[in-house]
Amino acid sequence: MKTQPIRTFVAGLILAASFNLNPFLHAADSPLQDAPPAAADTSASETPAGLRKLPFHGKLAAVDAEAKTITLRYTTGDKVFHLTPQTEVLKHEKPAKLDEAVIGDSVSGAYVRNGERAELTKLNLARKADDKPKAEKKDKAKSK
Repeated sequence: MKTQPIRTFVAGLILAASFNLNPFLHAADSPLQDAPPAAADTSASETPAGLRKLPFHGKLAAVDAEAKTITLRYTTGDKVFHLTPQTEVLKHEKPAKLDEAVIGDSVSGAYVRNGERAELTKLNLARKADDKPKAEKKDKAKSK
């Protein structure tokens, strides 16, 4: 006699659960209606294969012009970055060459991970605003 109300209750739970899951079961079979449009091709400066640009900064430990690499010294060890033909090298916000890099200077920029390789997309040879040439500093001091 007591089992009848329990059976009815369990049957009601199963029936309610099937109604709640019904939309989810049918949604899995049909394609998405409101799918976002595919990303359009952006500029040519975009990193290859949609790789994410990662920032870096540190002290320049070595420059190898032949191998097109730079090495930065960190407290955890040295890290090698590879220059590519698309790498933008700047010094004081103006185009520069790798030959202008000075060991021990602070550098910054951005790179992408290509497998185990860190490939530079941008290299700033002068990291801070007060690293500007002395002539510019004197001009600003005179104008004040």
